[in-house]
Amino acid sequence: MKTPPYPLGTVLAGYQLLRVIGVGGLGAVYEALHLFTQRPVALKLLLPDHAASADLRERARTEAIALCRVQHRNVVSVHSADMLADGTVYLAMELLTGTSLRRVCETEAPLPVARALYIAAEIADGLGAIHELGIVHRDVKPENVHIDAQDLVKVLDLNIAKLSIDGATTTKPGQQLGTTAYASPEQCAGVLCSPASDVYSLFLLIYEMLAGRHPFATCRGLAGLPCEAELVAGHVLRMPVPVHELVPSVPDYIWPALQRGLAKRAVARFAHGREAANVLRRLGDRVDQIAYASGTTLEP
Repeated sequence: MKTPPYPLGTVLAGYQLLRVIGVGGLGAVYEALHLFTQRPVALKLLLPDHAASADLRERARTEAIALCRVQHRNVVSVHSADMLADGTVYLAMELLTGTSLRRVCETEAPLPVARALYIAAEIADGLGAIHELGIVHRDVKPENVHIDAQDLVKVLDLNIAKLSIDGATTTKPGQQLGTTAYASPEQCAGVLCSPASDVYSLFLLIYEMLAGRHPFATCRGLAGLPCEAELVAGHVLRMPVPVHELVPSVPDYIWPALQRGLAKRAVARFAHGREAANVLRRLGDRVDQIAYASGTTLEP
């Protein structure tokens, strides 16, 4: 882990830093205590080294605006957000317990079909709430999905979200933001993203949960991914091998939905998260009904 920017015990905007949760390229997340209310939070900070960048400050501000607008059980909640005197943007978010979808995939995948579809539908519901507010996440990946002990699924990290504010957008065509392994074809091409871009990324996650590997990887998880240029070519040109050919216990009737979600043209996909969630829940119901009728469970 990188060196955290502030020592434990520091008080920032009324929040006392108690524990480092993580430090990334642009920000750090601490467990903190709001001294006035005694409420524990996850405090996300734009690192001081980047606070001088107007673009990065605007991206952090975008995430604050986006998350404060969204009120949904499948999206992490923000209690407050503001900018410190030195330009550092902070977000005080609900403190989550549990683990990331990446960790779940590493330890459990291939997941049981019903569980994978449940998690996917919950993610899709969270994305649907974001999409209804005119927000495109643009970085949907296993690291940005959290699952708690009660199987409550939450979408995290809107720090590169495309957000329409008063008729203007926070990003421009040509900007390639996000993680290439989970980028949509239009992201790879640097053209305008839409909710259907998040849908593509979501269906990459579904494939990975069901197959135990990324659609363009040759081994478990992300192992064996090609170089970035070949990965981009895969997103733009190649349809993955049908998942039921890799894992025979996955019903073949699931593949048409995956094909649509992974369509190369955005207009051919599910238009937004809500539409995807409805389809995924119908598939989950079908899996459950067949399993109940046969007295079995569908395990990979």
